[in-house]
Amino acid sequence: MKWIKLLLFISVFVLGVYSASMFFVEKFQSFKVEKVVDFPLDKVYAQFINPQNLSEWNVFTDNNDQLSYTYFSPYEGLGSSLKYINRKDSTERGDLFIRYVKPNQGIKYQLFKDKERKPYLIDVAFKALSDKQTQITWQVRTPSREFLERSLNLLYEENFNTRVGKSMANLHSVLMNKVDKEERLNALKFDTLMFERQSKQLLIGLNTSGNNKKGGDLYHSVSQDYHKLHAYLTKDLMKKEDEFGEIQVLYKVANLKNKELPYFIGSEMSKEQRLSDPNFSFREVKESYKIIAYYKGAYDARKSLIYKMIKEAETQKYTIGEISEMFLKPLDESGEVTLKISLEIYR
Repeated sequence: MKWIKLLLFISVFVLGVYSASMFFVEKFQSFKVEKVVDFPLDKVYAQFINPQNLSEWNVFTDNNDQLSYTYFSPYEGLGSSLKYINRKDSTERGDLFIRYVKPNQGIKYQLFKDKERKPYLIDVAFKALSDKQTQITWQVRTPSREFLERSLNLLYEENFNTRVGKSMANLHSVLMNKVDKEERLNALKFDTLMFERQSKQLLIGLNTSGNNKKGGDLYHSVSQDYHKLHAYLTKDLMKKEDEFGEIQVLYKVANLKNKELPYFIGSEMSKEQRLSDPNFSFREVKESYKIIAYYKGAYDARKSLIYKMIKEAETQKYTIGEISEMFLKPLDESGEVTLKISLEIYR
């Protein structure tokens, strides 16, 4: 009986001390975090304004590797959003919304975590310190909490600081890869024919076709299929950008002048896996010798370079196989592309 009374007394005492301490804690917590990254402002800003880019490097939770993401239109800028959920623990989830945008200067987010009805308000400001250095400032305000829950706000500040540190390390890695890629693209020699041996590939993709008439919109069909495949890889298969290759279109030379062009659009994978969508399949591409050329410009205008490659193959008396068009930059509405065009040849 004495032990029960003692435990009860200790419990009441601890609760009393905790309750008293909560009088000194605000209903909500506001704090600021500043970081400097060694990249230009435009490169850094692009990683924050696009939720899909953001999810590639930002650490939302301690179990970030277990998160699955869904993105919502318009996919970039004001009104864009994402939803994340832990694949192993559905109670860990969140919704992030972009509520305000001042280009290259500031973005205001709302983050709803788990089952909380009130959002975290996260304002991010950007300042160019030089051509190669950007300062990022987070101004965070936690939700208002009930009296006995206020200590959660104190924990969130510590956790947020830790996650920002990890996120910045990830962002540095992502931007380094993008800078390296841009430098490689800038070093390319366009419209120059070269010979190359391509190793065997395993592609995941779909068989489809597009309007190839003069004045038709083949690019629109290819662009739609490009984004459909990319979404399947990143959302359904939950692959990161470095876990699959550049997306490419393959078709037979004999069909190049057809009004309807059948093609396979795919991306290289390291190994096969079970696919839930019957529209997608795996395809093996054998090792082969190829004439290659890099192209930059309007998608429809690429044909003149392809015919130049075909003529070179015929001059050297090669038998011609498939054409591959690999997209070295993501497709957008402009119709401008950067391609690696490969023509399969053999004797």
